[in-house]
Amino acid sequence: MAADEATHFDAVVRGEAVRVAAFAQPVFSAAAQGPVLIEVAQTMRAHRSLASQIWRQAVRQELLMLALAIALVWLGLRRGLTPVLRLRDQVLRRKPGTLEPLDAASAPRELAPLADAMNDYVRRLDDHVSAQGRFIAYASHQLRTALTVLNTQVSYALSTADPAARDDALRAIRDGVRQGIRLVNQLLLLFTAEAGAAQPLRQAEVDLAEVVQRVLEELAALAQSRNIDLGFERKGDAATVRGTPSMLHEMVANLVDNAIRYTPPGGAVTAAILGSASGVTLRVEDNGPGIPADQRERVFERFYRLHDDRPGGSGLGLPIVREIAAASRADVKLSDRPSGNGLIVSVTFS
Repeated sequence: MAADEATHFDAVVRGEAVRVAAFAQPVFSAAAQGPVLIEVAQTMRAHRSLASQIWRQAVRQELLMLALAIALVWLGLRRGLTPVLRLRDQVLRRKPGTLEPLDAASAPRELAPLADAMNDYVRRLDDHVSAQGRFIAYASHQLRTALTVLNTQVSYALSTADPAARDDALRAIRDGVRQGIRLVNQLLLLFTAEAGAAQPLRQAEVDLAEVVQRVLEELAALAQSRNIDLGFERKGDAATVRGTPSMLHEMVANLVDNAIRYTPPGGAVTAAILGSASGVTLRVEDNGPGIPADQRERVFERFYRLHDDRPGGSGLGLPIVREIAAASRADVKLSDRPSGNGLIVSVTFS
């Protein structure tokens, strides 16, 4: 064994298992010179008892530290989450249909953006629910009025003995039924368009020029019956837009149908496709009475009708157009004709 080097080994002393530590220590004196071997032994029972005692003490300290850490974390979380739990309780205590803003005054500064965002969402949801309520009320009123008129006309037709008067009543009933069917179809279309704006329906590349030409063919008889010159123009090669084909067809049909209905006999309605590198624009132009500048935003409200609206209008045509355009990321703009009376409706697809 080299000097100043310790070694450990197991041994048996007097029949007892021991653990020995040996150390060679050099000695320099007049009587002797050289290393002296120093050995210290401990019984294995004492060795294991000491190790167990050290282990138990370490475990007790670790458990105490762990318990203290858990208590501190619990207290910190409880204190930090109290404002969040308070907001949660506010939400849980609310009854269905309650859309009042949350009380965010007591929330800490870190939660203020969350509370403000939730209140902003609640306000927008309240506006949406209120609009839906008004829509249902207006739709119910329109349908109830149409059914009341039909009931009156049916009663008159059944009670009159004059064949000519009965024929007039039946024709009025037919016109009323057609108007009711058109109103219901527009209500369903508006609902579908709103759903498409919130969650777009399946879209594809659509040739808008083909859609316009098909609509003009469908409405040619209506235009002819009203002595309206129905025309089509195309400028530029681009005419492809992205959208839902059936909804784009309905949008074009509503624009052209409105233009025909509000243009006086002998007038003209022109649908045009303007294609360029920046996008495609659908333009429907008529020489009817037009829309005053101060009313051009209001005509996009559901059921809103100008004072001089013709009978049979529902006030849903332009709202439907805007909803479908929004689903296709297009903008709708109303403007005057450069010369004379009339209106230009432009739908620009970017």
